[in-house]
Amino acid sequence: TGAWFDVARVDSLSIFLLFFGVYSMESPNFVVRLVLAPLLLFLAFFTKQTALIVGIFACIWWAYSETGRNRYIGPLIFLSLLFASTLGLHYLTDGWYTYYIFVLPSEHDIRIQMVYKFFTDDILNNIGLAFLVILLGLHWQLLDRDYKQFLFDLGIVSTIVTISWGSRLNWGGHVNVLIPAYGIIILLYGVGIGKLAHTLHANRRGLVTLYFLVNLQFVTLFYSPISMI
Repeated sequence: TGAWFDVARVDSLSIFLLFFGVYSMESPNFVVRLVLAPLLLFLAFFTKQTALIVGIFACIWWAYSETGRNRYIGPLIFLSLLFASTLGLHYLTDGWYTYYIFVLPSEHDIRIQMVYKFFTDDILNNIGLAFLVILLGLHWQLLDRDYKQFLFDLGIVSTIVTISWGSRLNWGGHVNVLIPAYGIIILLYGVGIGKLAHTLHANRRGLVTLYFLVNLQFVTLFYSPISMI
């Protein structure tokens, strides 16, 4: 469990639905942004309940970013599906659904050391350079007064990283629970590198330094698969 992330695992399906949902939230198409996105985020939650925090942020985001009646559509779809499925399955299973999904996970022991080791060992030690690029990108968004994109990126990164952090705090949280955090960090890292390269296109020394750091990040991720065979 701690070494492989198989295609057949529900984790993989949940991450696909989660990232697809987040991507759909920024679509210019009304149906994709306010109908498909909440449906995908609900399915991500229904597959793995840790995705709920992203769904909650999405509801807040729709209420903030949309105008008029549109601000109610996304939250209404997501919350209706959430409560209908939870209440329906609670009664259909005589309470076993809510016990297994909500009560039982809350009784797991917490690894206190992972409160900080998640950030020092799991994040900074492995993808520290990528994480730094994201922080710089958020900083530049503030300098450019691109407050709307700043709030969206900050909310998405924070909630998805929290999924992995909360899972690592649990005694059952093996290294495969880091995939959501690694996924969103690496995705935004790629976007940040692209913007940096565009900004530094006339600065040869700056570009060389940038590409050196990109390759250094890849070097830190090198591992030998022999031990897994």
